[in-house]
Amino acid sequence: MQLLPKTGSVEVQRDTPRREHSTHTHPTDEILLVVGGKITFMAEGLEETCTSGGRLYLPKGTPHSSIAGEEGCVYIIALR
Repeated sequence: MQLLPKTGSVEVQRDTPRREHSTHTHPTDEILLVVGGKITFMAEGLEETCTSGGRLYLPKGTPHSSIAGEEGCVYIIALR
């Protein structure tokens, strides 16, 4: 319930093993919660790997990319 924004939406994303998302931005803030597998995010010269239970906050307009781990990844994205 902590991920539900006061207004906005929540989506579930499933990435296949080693799935890459090239650098992009979003017009809204995003909070990501990994519920299975592993994923590595790259943003603003930093790299962070998240596993089950890991969270990541991406402010709107932040250029970022990602690559899923060897087993893929399932995560929830709260859009604000």
